[in-house]
Amino acid sequence: MQQQQVMSIFRIVVLAVVLFATIGWALDQQQTSGDAKNQAQASNDAKPAQPAGAAPAQPGAPAQVPTFRSSTDLVLVPVIVHDRSGAHVNGLSKDDFTVEENGAPQKISIFEEVATAAETHIKRAQLAPGVYTNTMQSNSALAPRINIVVLDTINTAFTDQAQARRQLIDFLAKSVQRNETTALMSLSRGGLKVVHDFTTDPKVLIAAINRVRGQTDAMAGENTDALISGADASTDSLAASGDFDAIRDFLEAREARVAQQFAIQATIDGFAAIADAFRGLPGRKALIWVTGSFPFQMTSPNDPPMARDFNEELWRAFQSLNDANVAVYPIDARGLVVALPDASTRVSARNLRTLTTARLNNQTATIETMQSFAEATGGRAFYNTNDLEKAFERASDDSSSYYLLGYYRAPDDNKSGWRKLKVKIGKSGLSLRTRSGYFVNTKQKDTPTGPNSDIALAVRAPMDFTGVPLAIQWEPASSAAKNANAKVDPGKKQAVFNLVIARNGLFVDSSDRNHVQFDLVAVARTATGETAATFSQTIDAHPTAETLAKLQQGGLTYRNQLQLTPGEYSVRFVVRDVLGNRVGSVLAPLKVE
Repeated sequence: MQQQQVMSIFRIVVLAVVLFATIGWALDQQQTSGDAKNQAQASNDAKPAQPAGAAPAQPGAPAQVPTFRSSTDLVLVPVIVHDRSGAHVNGLSKDDFTVEENGAPQKISIFEEVATAAETHIKRAQLAPGVYTNTMQSNSALAPRINIVVLDTINTAFTDQAQARRQLIDFLAKSVQRNETTALMSLSRGGLKVVHDFTTDPKVLIAAINRVRGQTDAMAGENTDALISGADASTDSLAASGDFDAIRDFLEAREARVAQQFAIQATIDGFAAIADAFRGLPGRKALIWVTGSFPFQMTSPNDPPMARDFNEELWRAFQSLNDANVAVYPIDARGLVVALPDASTRVSARNLRTLTTARLNNQTATIETMQSFAEATGGRAFYNTNDLEKAFERASDDSSSYYLLGYYRAPDDNKSGWRKLKVKIGKSGLSLRTRSGYFVNTKQKDTPTGPNSDIALAVRAPMDFTGVPLAIQWEPASSAAKNANAKVDPGKKQAVFNLVIARNGLFVDSSDRNHVQFDLVAVARTATGETAATFSQTIDAHPTAETLAKLQQGGLTYRNQLQLTPGEYSVRFVVRDVLGNRVGSVLAPLKVE
């Protein structure tokens, strides 16, 4: 009975309304415009995730429907090739490359040399008046050259933050002619913040950086020496030992561990949010992460962190970054680091050697972690240098041109885990950079950090997620078709919305009877940030081939309503595809009168 109800809902959805068909067509045009490789880049590894829209409780106005695609195990590998002088090498052919996964040669099925456009203006797509969308558009047919700069204040000491800002300003001041599309963000205790949206004007970015104020890092005031020396691994039997210095170090190290775990989670959330926010943009994106430390203790992409078990969150972040074609470029904001204790260090003479060794080991671990993040995503780490300007320049230059290689994995090769990638080039004197692997998680929907964390991250993120192309329109109060069966609370009014999902926004597993599963969440907040109303629904269905055909011809819209008291609100809509592991979100302002 429940399945019949779901299927009837899907049949209702295919009713055509001209307005939303137009919106859906416009979304589709924005989503599919640009170079041909973007469609392939949207499905980077095991399952090219495509989220689906939900089914309305009452008849809706459908838009141009997403193209339903079954799982295609396409693996895309962006490769940057340099000569001995460090210049980009153009004109290579598919036969010049070989690709191996876990040591096994792969047949290259997709090959493209990609040239990006420097002076590309990216802005939110303009649809019908009063329609809010998460899709972006550019003024170039070429893939944009995108830099995303993040000033990480959670893991960077206050004094190092100032140095990083100065050098970033110097780099921008000297690169007026580069005209590269750059967005500026900051990561602080309050989460990720958009300092300035995409712009090609370095003067605008410099003005935005000058408005950024230093923040206390997560480890400020913590006894990091006790933490890295392993004092928190001591047992509670210290209380009976009478060694008050050891007891003090033990307690302070425990406090520092809590602060460090907060920093780890906030940093992982930042990576995941950026990947989901820019997944819908075509081409390779350079994420320039300016930080004083990566709190993850890891030595390679195959080794887990040594702190609390953040393995699942970490690999999900790697997977999201690779899906979004985002390469991480960690830049050590500390410059040249001397890890030796100084006169201000609180340590006894007998423990000086132990502390010195711990600091050196911690610095080595930080560098290895930066290298691991860079290698896993195809970027490059910059550390132990005071020339941060050069690091900014090299990171932003990498995406000017690259090669895109793609191969299909065997359909039955669905074992979860990290897959090692190795790309070789047949010509001498050339060097290449690509990501060292990719992560496959075929049980992602069952992980405890899956649905709730993905949706919560999208709800609180300061920018829209673009994994699912969406559009929202509020129906005017004067013309909205109210739900006569809905019970409206006293003092509240119905705010009817239509959520449109564009083409290529839906994943259907054809191997499982056209399985579709997705979540829809809406959260309305007041001007002070208080939650005024929430809405959520999950759809799990197996539409017939006939229903899918109708959807492909007509479109897909979810229509429902929120009940709110008169006032002004910002409403965040989130759609999460369970099978495809993609998230889209739209922020739609609303005034209830």
